[in-house]
Amino acid sequence: MPKQDYWYYEGAYDNVLALAKDGHYFRSKGLDTHFAILPDRIVHEWNPWSDVSIVSTIVPLETCHVRIHEIETKEALRAYDGGFSAPYTSELPVAEGGVAEVASPIGLSRIEGLLGFEEAAIVRTEPNTNLFYPRTALPHVVANISPGKTVLVSLVAGLLPEEQMEKPTIEISNEQVKVQQNEKRIEVALGTRRKAWKN
Repeated sequence: MPKQDYWYYEGAYDNVLALAKDGHYFRSKGLDTHFAILPDRIVHEWNPWSDVSIVSTIVPLETCHVRIHEIETKEALRAYDGGFSAPYTSELPVAEGGVAEVASPIGLSRIEGLLGFEEAAIVRTEPNTNLFYPRTALPHVVANISPGKTVLVSLVAGLLPEEQMEKPTIEISNEQVKVQQNEKRIEVALGTRRKAWKN
């Protein structure tokens, strides 16, 4: 439940990609212009501004999911990909090595930037922006996006205390993202827009 959109922490952008043109006034996904629900992925095409087009592909896996954001923009953007909010305790953990994670009594929230992200961080969101907890911590990864085409890839997990993450093998090239976990193998073609949704 965002309070405002000027600062990232005010928006409480739980589990979404949020973008800003000048570091302020963030926007996240509203209505899709097109979407597809396929057996191994969900695809959304959306426009936070008229000059910004994004195709977001979500690949669900055991204990985690992969997000692939293909962004076309005419202006520079700052993008924050958020994990799951977790109850805030006494102090914020420190994100390291492109990974931000928050452990709490209800489990572990984790996000890792795999492509295009420059830093990982954790913020304490504004009080009373979560329906379940009065104060929360939000792990996220951050990217500075130049005009043109950019691909962002992240790995996101929300684990119960007794669960262990089954980390997939992910291969990224200019043409596709290959994801494998146990016997499950998914290939996501890049740059093909809606043509790939029928595969």
